[in-house]
Amino acid sequence: MPHIRAPDYRDTLAQHLDVDVGKSCAYLDLRKEQEKATMYELAADEDVFPTIYRTAVNRRFGLLPQGLAARSKRGLVCMAASAYGHNRPWQNARDLTNLTRMLQVASGLAVKEGGDGPPKSSLVFYFAYLMTGYFAAAGMMAALLRRSIEGGSYHVKLSLVRSAM
Repeated sequence: MPHIRAPDYRDTLAQHLDVDVGKSCAYLDLRKEQEKATMYELAADEDVFPTIYRTAVNRRFGLLPQGLAARSKRGLVCMAASAYGHNRPWQNARDLTNLTRMLQVASGLAVKEGGDGPPKSSLVFYFAYLMTGYFAAAGMMAALLRRSIEGGSYHVKLSLVRSAM
């Protein structure tokens, strides 16, 4: 599966070099029915479909695991990673302006970092992003193994807040 982005939100060179090594990239506008159909065609042939969109965005574009799995030719592992989780109250939180700070507060790390004083942001917080990536890889591999034995489709869900916790 290529790295799919909206044409209006192209990655910077630094982002591309960081996350797209060894991947092909494609730009699709999922607001257009023909391009959404192209996404479905691509997903139907894949083993894994990762997404980092909020649940509401996945729903709007028809990228929920149940719908994608129904189109799959051999069973699909859907991986959904979000900032705050997949259940209420924050599943569709949009404000990512201070994501790192908010994740530190939500996970309790800011209180721990502050010690006996007021909560404080840690300068070393990217571990949550890295851990979420490692957990995603492990979850997808476990789901692929299970699919190879039992068949079926699987949904791997992660969040940065849970990784931080």
